[in-house]
Amino acid sequence: MAAQQEISNKYNALKLAGTDLGNPISEVESSGSGGFVRKYQFGHIYWHANTGAHEVHGGILEAFLRYGGVGKHPVYGKRLLGYPVSDEKAMNDKAGRVSYFEWGAIYWNTSKNVRGNAVWGACFTHYKAMGESSYPATSTIITPIGEITYFETSCLWKPQSPEFINVFQISLNFPQLGRPMITVPKLADSEDFSKFPMVICGLRATEKSLLEELYPDFIQTICNHRIGLRPVITNVRNTIPLTFTHLQTIAEVNARVRMLRTRLGHDIGIDISAGGILDDFDGGLPPANPNPIVYYVATPANFADIQLSNNVLYDLVIKGDNDLWLTSSAHCFYAKSSWDNFAAIHATDLHVSRRLDSFRKILHDKNKTEGVNNFINFNDSFRDLIIYANKLHRKGVLDMLILTGDLVDYIFENGDDRNGPGNFSFFKKMILGQSPFPDKEIYPPNASKNHEELQIPVFTTLGNHDYRPNAYDLIARIDAGDYGGYDLIPGGWKDEIVNQFGSMNLTPDEARAILGRDHVYYSMNTAASKVEAVSTISLYQYHGMINQVDNYVVNLGKNKLVMINTESDYGIIGASAEDSLKYIFGFLNESEENFVDSNPDSVGLNDEKLGMLKRSLEQTPDGVVIVGMHAPPLNPKNNEMPHFLRETEHPEVNKELIGGYLNRCDYMGFSIQGGHNDHTKPYPDWLRSNSRNFKRKSPGDFLDYGVSKGKQEEFLKLCNGRSGTRKVDLVLSGHGHKRVEYRLGWSDTDNHLRYYMDFYTENPSEYYKTKYNKKITPITYGHGVFYKVTETEEVRIYPKDSAAVNAPITRIVDHRDDFVPWQSIQSLSVPTYPNPLINATSPENWWNQHRPIIVQTAALGPIEANNRKDVSVNPGRPGPAFRGFRYIKINNNVISKMHYVTMAELYSNNFRMPWEPNSVDVVRDLSVGEVRDSRL
Repeated sequence: MAAQQEISNKYNALKLAGTDLGNPISEVESSGSGGFVRKYQFGHIYWHANTGAHEVHGGILEAFLRYGGVGKHPVYGKRLLGYPVSDEKAMNDKAGRVSYFEWGAIYWNTSKNVRGNAVWGACFTHYKAMGESSYPATSTIITPIGEITYFETSCLWKPQSPEFINVFQISLNFPQLGRPMITVPKLADSEDFSKFPMVICGLRATEKSLLEELYPDFIQTICNHRIGLRPVITNVRNTIPLTFTHLQTIAEVNARVRMLRTRLGHDIGIDISAGGILDDFDGGLPPANPNPIVYYVATPANFADIQLSNNVLYDLVIKGDNDLWLTSSAHCFYAKSSWDNFAAIHATDLHVSRRLDSFRKILHDKNKTEGVNNFINFNDSFRDLIIYANKLHRKGVLDMLILTGDLVDYIFENGDDRNGPGNFSFFKKMILGQSPFPDKEIYPPNASKNHEELQIPVFTTLGNHDYRPNAYDLIARIDAGDYGGYDLIPGGWKDEIVNQFGSMNLTPDEARAILGRDHVYYSMNTAASKVEAVSTISLYQYHGMINQVDNYVVNLGKNKLVMINTESDYGIIGASAEDSLKYIFGFLNESEENFVDSNPDSVGLNDEKLGMLKRSLEQTPDGVVIVGMHAPPLNPKNNEMPHFLRETEHPEVNKELIGGYLNRCDYMGFSIQGGHNDHTKPYPDWLRSNSRNFKRKSPGDFLDYGVSKGKQEEFLKLCNGRSGTRKVDLVLSGHGHKRVEYRLGWSDTDNHLRYYMDFYTENPSEYYKTKYNKKITPITYGHGVFYKVTETEEVRIYPKDSAAVNAPITRIVDHRDDFVPWQSIQSLSVPTYPNPLINATSPENWWNQHRPIIVQTAALGPIEANNRKDVSVNPGRPGPAFRGFRYIKINNNVISKMHYVTMAELYSNNFRMPWEPNSVDVVRDLSVGEVRDSRL
């Protein structure tokens, strides 16, 4: 018969594909409603004329049978699922599994405590139509008010009354991992928590009166004791259930509703950008609607009964089947009694991606032992930072991470489902401790490491790489003249080999081993696709899993953290014929040149972002204002950080050095402006000497290389207090993968900015090498002669207390290594900054003299330049690498210390820096909600 043959065919097909259900333990037998089943050791295969033959196995089969199988539900007394219409398959995120049935589906994801949850009926139809974007926390439940299904971030409700034909989506509008809510332990004293619109349901005004008549307390009925807070820090999950207040109703024409920013799946929504609370609308009322959406909003009510633990991070969880709690929003509340004293780590440019975890194994299998030992896995750097952050938190000396962009290297790996979660899901798993250290058998430093879940809040913003959807190759050759199948420049002129492996500390040979060939060929179109950007609104992976708001303010007592999204690359060279010709013949504007130089500008700053910062400054008369952004507002041309721009040296510096730097930046313009006769004439805003600031007026002309564009100068003036408000204390940025610090001044007589550079927070023992001109060559171009620096030498820089300005360069012999080319190096001692923050006796006075300080932090993941002891890669000794992060300490609402920690120092000190406290460790007793200090 057909059933027997098709079941047999299905069994054989499954086995051939790698799914072995074992031996049969029954014959083909009737299963009711016209269908048949055959049972095997590890699963069942069902057949029905309407559905065909499909298997169900494992935990999903157990759940299926528990719900009545193809027959009636044992409690509800009716068929709810029916026959299977699919075999078990992976969910979009590849982490979960699902089997589909005639009228529903059963889901499984062990990591989320989803163990056979079944969704059926109208709730399933709605859920499937919405794309199954989150997991069901419960099976569909039939209650006196209708059918209800709870999910990670929402609840679906089909009212029992026949007057309602629609399914209502009740959004669980929780804070997110990348922008958690800050609260005090006693929730009754938390104004933000009490106003937060945690539960939101939108419906048309025509349904409002009927709903209120039939189900006046539906949100309380649905949500009370189903939603709770659970501490991250303990394995004892003492969940605190929440109850909710009476409903507040808010119509779309009400002045407290804005256009959707929270991405709840409606056309409009509640704006929570101002600290996570309902805020006044300040952009004009939306147009009137004869049948507007009305929002029912509920907030937690049982504040008096809730006492959270101090300095503890909490998940928001939903009570699912069998009393299992599913994490709806991880790491979204942090309780701290006071923010007068706290500490943060600033890290940037993490560049995590899943493929990196496979590279060491490939190198090992191809006998590239040096590559295995020297490869820098950006993912491991982030895992190590989490371990160190948790250690400092246990000591009571760290409260948060500030991550300013390039969280991921790109969104999708090759072969990823473009509707799936991509690398942002991987980033989240790393924070949740769900991504173990790889390579333990082949890489000894990882052998004893255990991945950890981060125990403190993290605040994120986006970088330009976070907008890039496509993975790049480690080595690629770009045909600069390729356009639409035609080679505009035959012969390879202007073709380019792109190196993407140096920042991983690999050699070309090792990169080719990973790639499996010499290089990948890129047409102009392919090259453009590697840097194309998705729109902000298309970043559903980031907004759905990490942080739904791009620009926001975090209130920390008297202090504020202002996070600004500097957005995607600006000045991208595309694949059009026009772009190809512009590139070939050099007709590029400044941002396009920066992009071609692999130092792209970002879209940057606009009036809305400046307005948010201005309001924050006006609202913070005392305390610290810190700005976090990805692309910096300042950066020197060519990413040079020459020592002679420092305000300690600049008043007495040899003027020829400044002229040489400007010639390297633009030899033609330098010559045209008279630089071949008098080096002091060109670019007069670059001050040659006799001043502590090295530049004045606009940041243009070589101080805007790979920066936040848009209202760049207006931002700097706002930071410097020129809007009539106070100054910003500290601007944190990354993007350039460099360690550098600036401060801003102002000329009252000429009304312009002044730019200073130095080692303000602490003096390093070594700094980036400085280029010196060795040879300047005249070049005839048309009827003119231009003078170009054609040869330079690099000098290693060592700040020393006793050094003098303009000291002679010395050549030293270093016998620590056997490589002859490295034994002789150029060296220069320069004076230290005499008054760094680290030595300040009064930090408050120090900041009065120095703010605003603008810093770039080198990447946490990629190294600034290949540091291998390989003469073919580095003919001279590599310069210092500052790959790492900054530790920022606030005491009495003033930044008191800033320590720069390189990853090399962290490893050599075995994750214990000299400035850490010696003996204090914090022990948290979560059973009573208290924190006590214990001397260990």
